Amino acid sequence: MQLEKCQNRLTDESCIDEMARAAADIPQSSAILTKNITMSITLIRIEGADGLGLYRSNKTKLNLTCYDELPNELVEMREKHSTANPNGMPLPCYDGLDLYQSKKEWFCAFKSLDDFKCWVTEQQAIALVGLGFRVFEITVKEYQLGNKQAVFTKESVTRKKNLSRKIKQNLLPWNT
Repeated sequence: MQLEKCQNRLTDESCIDEMARAAADIPQSSAILTKNITMSITLIRIEGADGLGLYRSNKTKLNLTCYDELPNELVEMREKHSTANPNGMPLPCYDGLDLYQSKKEWFCAFKSLDDFKCWVTEQQAIALVGLGFRVFEITVKEYQLGNKQAVFTKESVTRKKNLSRKIKQNLLPWNT
């Protein structure tokens, strides 16, 4: 059954068909998945003023790979996220994500607020905001989930909440 292969591609037409066929076996009292139902998920996104991410932004030089001198917290973060680090953040294509799916532009995000807090310390988040990055909680309809990250299309964003002020003012509690 192709259903297992569809778990990361919830908006792919063939996967929706497969999930709908699987749902046909569910009793009537249960929710039945159809093509008309779109699932949403909430993700955490870090981006520069140009809308590009930590390692992709080049219009405003807000790109962690371009900085020669970074605060120690961000050097540590860059090393933790490095693809050279065996426990680091892999490139999306090595995390089971298809950046060419549907010929759309896909953007990286953390899978949840808890996931964000595992990958980014409070001090690192404050340093990022201090450099001009913004941290958003976004709800999206079109996404793919990898083992360590998510990707989404900006056209599918239905809600975008800026968390940067809360981070800067230490109002977003971190588990310590």
